[in-house]
Amino acid sequence: MKKEDFIERRKKLFAKISDNELVILLSREESELYLRFNQDKNLFYMTGLETPKTILVMFKKGETETTFCFIERNVPEKVVWYGEKMSKQAAKEISGIEQIYFYDELNSVLHPYLSVAENVYVNYETSE
Repeated sequence: MKKEDFIERRKKLFAKISDNELVILLSREESELYLRFNQDKNLFYMTGLETPKTILVMFKKGETETTFCFIERNVPEKVVWYGEKMSKQAAKEISGIEQIYFYDELNSVLHPYLSVAENVYVNYETSE
């Protein structure tokens, strides 16, 4: 798939949400049992990213549509055991999202949007 496909899908979602609404799509949890990771279908459909600890955020305020994404930061000590995480540049190239942050920056980046959002939609899934 091309990043243009993901960009177009996000545009269609923006057309359906109202002013001051926030959409948050969360990745699935990574398995502890060494099983192949399967991304949340909605997050993949909107971004093309197949990595754990990924969050897509979309916010609409008037004519301004803001999209950004969080990915997991590489920890050099863990690369040997778990492999390299996706880089910001790779996430941009795959998804077409220009604003890529690391997962550990979530609170500081997301807080201003949460404080003004009138509605927040989250694809939170509970495991049973």
